[in-house]
Amino acid sequence: MSVSLPRMSSLDGLRGVLALLVCVGHLGLNTIANKIGVHVRFQLSVDIFFALSAFVLCYSNYFKRKSFGTFIIDRISRLYPLYILTVIVMSLLALIEGRPLKYIELFQEIFLVHNIGFPPATLPANFPSWSISIEMWVSIAFFWILQRRAHRIIPLIVFSLMFLIFTPQFIQGDAEYLLGPLNDGVVRGLVGFSTGVVAFLFYEKNRSWLRAPNFFVYALLGLLTILFMLPKWTSYTTLSFYVLTGMSLVALATNEEVAFSAPPMKWLGDISYSIYLLHIPIYASLTVIFGDGPLRNGGKFVLVMPIIMLLSYLSFRFIELPSRKFIRTHLKRRPNAPPPPA
Repeated sequence: MSVSLPRMSSLDGLRGVLALLVCVGHLGLNTIANKIGVHVRFQLSVDIFFALSAFVLCYSNYFKRKSFGTFIIDRISRLYPLYILTVIVMSLLALIEGRPLKYIELFQEIFLVHNIGFPPATLPANFPSWSISIEMWVSIAFFWILQRRAHRIIPLIVFSLMFLIFTPQFIQGDAEYLLGPLNDGVVRGLVGFSTGVVAFLFYEKNRSWLRAPNFFVYALLGLLTILFMLPKWTSYTTLSFYVLTGMSLVALATNEEVAFSAPPMKWLGDISYSIYLLHIPIYASLTVIFGDGPLRNGGKFVLVMPIIMLLSYLSFRFIELPSRKFIRTHLKRRPNAPPPPA
């Protein structure tokens, strides 16, 4: 029987900040940042997402905390309903604009097998959703990898160091092939999940005495922020990024008093998945309705951002939560009734 565990509010807050950074990045953050000589690698948020997801899944699902059937149902209820809605919206927008639908790619998106190595390996119309297929299949792979704790260390080491085999630029890609069917996105998912698992194992072993002071948490996040703005990366930079990511997850998990666990941040974390998946469909829909003119430059932030935040909240309240409850209620296997007395 699965046990309901208390949520790690500080990690929820971090998730919200990362989703908002991706959203702002796609709306033109670097157009503004470049004017002061800064370029923000906001795409790195996705790699922290992968590590954060693995950390939370270790806490709540992995290591036989839940059965495989329950795990799959939870993953589907969490990821699929809003995701497939965005696939439908983007397909309808393509038809409205007279753009032909690519049925092979649409088929892959429906079954969540896009961007995991199958040709044509192109980004979907709602391009941030490339990571959802990676999230789904890598999380399933790690469920099986972590069934036996005694055998976990070898694959974790291999996956954690995969970025050293390839060029450090892999962290900037998502659909490009690295080796055969192995693409950037898959490698990013494997390395990110390995980072999150290693961080959780350290947290689990040491949480009885470990508590990061506030200044240490903010210092780690500050160093991560600096890496987001470095103009050039090497393998050492990538290694530093993943080490700091793992340390930040542990520090946040052991400190519920930092700003990331404040109610507004927890609310942002609640709607983070909707922000992440909806900002491109919302912007594309507004462009079809009003044209691109009113939404250029500052208009993206002044006009579009409030709409994204409002619709993300409504999506969380009336799509995400009800669909999760419906799927989990109707798909989870109910325990068999006890046999009648003899």
